[in-house]
Parts: sequence; structure tokens; C-alpha cells
Amino acid sequence: EPVHNLFAVARLRLLCRHYEVSEVTVAGTQLKLSPLPLPDSKQLRLKRLYPSALYKPTSHVVQLPLPRVGTGGVGAERLRDTELLQFVADLLLQLDGKPKGMVAVSQPTAVSAE
Repeated sequence: EPVHNLFAVARLRLLCRHYEVSEVTVAGTQLKLSPLPLPDSKQLRLKRLYPSALYKPTSHVVQLPLPRVGTGGVGAERLRDTELLQFVADLLLQLDGKPKGMVAVSQPTAVSAE
């Protein structure tokens, strides 16, 4: 499993590089992505898809609360590990108008022994 997690991180890093995002951080219960310049249309999409998200146009930072597992009740645990990586990937894809889950970062890759 640790190897699959490393591959998931690598896939997310490639996706972030594609969108020119150089920093993805978790601080407390907040997730921050930067720099992520968003035109007005994508800012509207961000607010529609993630109403609690905050966009700082001067620093190109997207900040939103870490999602919760399951139905997202107050007592539910926060997402972590590969589920959190997939959430970040889905966020980037959806902001670009692509379907959620188009890139499966946690999907195990087949390794051939040659």
C-alpha cells in the first residue's frame, strides 16, 4: 500500500504541474492550492461547486475546508490519504470543466516483471 500511495502522489503532482499549481497544503482544517489563477468564469464555477471555498485573486490562492468522509456530518472524520489526493485532483478537473474522476490518482498501476 505505501507504494500505491507514492504513485498516487506522483499522479497528483503531474496533474498539478499541468495546471501550474506548485503548492498544495493542508493547514489545520483548510486546504490551500496556489498559484491557481482563475478567470471570473472559473471563480463562479468554484463558488457553485464548493460554496465554502475562498479565492484570493491577488495571490491566486484557493482555500477551502477539508471535506469530511461519508455524508459530511459534523462528527465525521476529514478526508485523508488517497481520498484527499483524489479530492484535490477532482477539484482541479472540475474547475477546468472536466468530469470528476477523469483522472484516478489512487488507481493502482500494473507493474510488469521483466
